[in-house]
Amino acid sequence: MEKVGVFTERATAEGEWRPGDPATGQQATPMLSAYFNMLQRELLAILSAGGVAPDINTEDQLLAAIQRLAGRGVTTVTSAESPKALTVAESGLVLVDASAGNVDLALPPADSDAGLGYTIARTDSSANAVTVTPDGTNPDTIEGAVSVALEVGRRMMLTADGGTDWTAPMLVATDAEARAFAPGRLIDGAALVAAFGGGNGNKARPGYQKLPNGLIIQWVSFSSSSGSATANFPISFPNQVFSVFGSLNDKNSGVTAGMTPYFNAGQRYLSSQNISLSGWDGGEWTGDLVAIGY
Repeated sequence: MEKVGVFTERATAEGEWRPGDPATGQQATPMLSAYFNMLQRELLAILSAGGVAPDINTEDQLLAAIQRLAGRGVTTVTSAESPKALTVAESGLVLVDASAGNVDLALPPADSDAGLGYTIARTDSSANAVTVTPDGTNPDTIEGAVSVALEVGRRMMLTADGGTDWTAPMLVATDAEARAFAPGRLIDGAALVAAFGGGNGNKARPGYQKLPNGLIIQWVSFSSSSGSATANFPISFPNQVFSVFGSLNDKNSGVTAGMTPYFNAGQRYLSSQNISLSGWDGGEWTGDLVAIGY
């Protein structure tokens, strides 16, 4: 793009428009077709980059294209529009409301415009599914996947690579991926809660918690009417039990002073632990046990 002075000598010293002056004989800057064609091409280039098709009856297209390019365009999709094929013009923020039913979104071809981007976010809290699928012509993928589920409270940022893939530098893990501690996925707050739930944890009593590094912490109560007891872990340790510790809670008869539960290392198993009560003098007793292993 250039100033009008590039197209004519009848311009100011700065190359800008000048008025005519009959008193001095100065001629005004002419209305040159070459200059206005340049402006027209510049403006149409913005519309094209923003995925907006020129329309003689629409007078805010330049604004819409700039907002799209700046990531400010907002598209709302509900189950009523599903399946919904997103267009280049709908790049930017896509808000998905699946409260009334499942929503399927289809992306345009990744080679349609390198750098084209969508931020897709769920606004509902329902159990309905939201699935994002790339164009199947090439076929395209999303970080190598043929489709991606968007769960409640999540969002994904997708960028076309100009070839056959949509890159997702901040693709948030699904609940299942979070629980599997899958590599290459972002763990946000919701995914973190999911990662420690499901089959990875149980906050009941007895209960357990699996950690990302493989460690498992388990807790269980036990009782006995003799001098020994067996505490069964909620789940079996796959490999080894590192440590077991606990306490005596109550005893319905006799004395408790000086009585200590003893966790026999020789009777430590992957699925249970034998406990002896030193100084037991009769009566039923209860206790709690915590075990750490992997």
